[in-house]
Order: sequence, then C-alpha cells, then structure tokens
Amino acid sequence: MKEQTKILLVYNAKSDLFNKLGDFTHKIISPSTYQCDLCSLTHGSIGPRKNWSEFLDKYNKNIIVYYEDQFRKEYDFPVSSLPVIIKKDENLSILMNSTELKKMDTDELIQRLKYEIH
Repeated sequence: MKEQTKILLVYNAKSDLFNKLGDFTHKIISPSTYQCDLCSLTHGSIGPRKNWSEFLDKYNKNIIVYYEDQFRKEYDFPVSSLPVIIKKDENLSILMNSTELKKMDTDELIQRLKYEIH
C-alpha cells in the first residue's frame, strides 16, 4: 500500500521555551530581521494567521510541523538551510527551500501545499 504524502514544515527555530520566548520577542521588536520566513508566512506577531489556521484545520492530517531540533532528532536528512518544506512519500525530498519561501506570501504557500497534497 502506498504511503500517503505528508508535508513536513521545518521552522528555523528551536522547540525549548527559552527559544520560543526569544523568537516571540524578536518578531514583535524587529520582524524584518527575524530569521524564519516560514514563521513569518504562517504566523503574525501574536499567533497563526487566519488563512493559515483555516488551511491547517482542513489539511492537518497531511501536515507535520517541526522545530529544527525536533526534525534533526527524528530524521537523518541533510538540510543546508532553514526553514524548509519537505515532501514525504516513499522518500523525503525538498519541496520548498528558504530562498523560495522568502519570495512567497501566505496565500501562495497555501496554494502550493494544496497542490502537493492532492
């Protein structure tokens, strides 16, 4: 049986509380210098963007979210820069790299992910 395609979102952030608080503060104080374009696409300064939340509500079984440290612990897959979006079916393959994410807006990201899931 063929494995259902999953999309792995790997944020350029760490999962511990100290880093989460630092990221939250950085996004508020200096959003233009924040180092995770995926975070900027999916979240505003105080939480998830509305269109992103609606997308996740519908496609949450296909999307797996990782912080950098969580992803590296679970997968031995070389990633040169973060954030990154990875397609997981029989194999792992980079779907969108950090350069591509930097050029997108949230609606473009959602449309591209919908296309890949179907």
